[in-house]
Amino acid sequence: MKYRKTYVDVVARIDEDGKVTPLSIRWRDGRVFEIDRVIDVIRRASTRVGGTGLRYTVSVNGREKYLFFEDPRWFVEEVVPEDSEGAAGGAGAGAGATGAQPGARTRPAAGGLSGLTAGGSPGAGFAERAAHHLRDALGYNSRRPLRHPTRRKPPKGR
Repeated sequence: MKYRKTYVDVVARIDEDGKVTPLSIRWRDGRVFEIDRVIDVIRRASTRVGGTGLRYTVSVNGREKYLFFEDPRWFVEEVVPEDSEGAAGGAGAGAGATGAQPGARTRPAAGGLSGLTAGGSPGAGFAERAAHHLRDALGYNSRRPLRHPTRRKPPKGR
């Protein structure tokens, strides 16, 4: 299964403490999906499509989905249908656009946010790839061990 990064419009509430709470997602064809509740917020990288920021685990129509805030934009991991990758000029080609260029994006299937992912098994080698990307992002080289930035060695002689 393949994924693509899809930027979306999000309506969010920012409280007096600066906490951001997404309220709804507007898909690229104009449909609006209300967010039932925010389940979790954590700083994470999207291992499927790239990009880092805050990962919101949200409930949309009773299903858990990931919504990423990559300051200042929001994106989701959209599932790319297997049959649309190699098909030239399928039923959805050029939908909603006249004179579309080859490779232009088409409208999603009727499921809308069903293309978003909410986890699953990432496959073999996930931990190694994630650690490698984290080391690169933080500027660590492979010879220096990766340590938590707030942990310090205890003073010697005590």
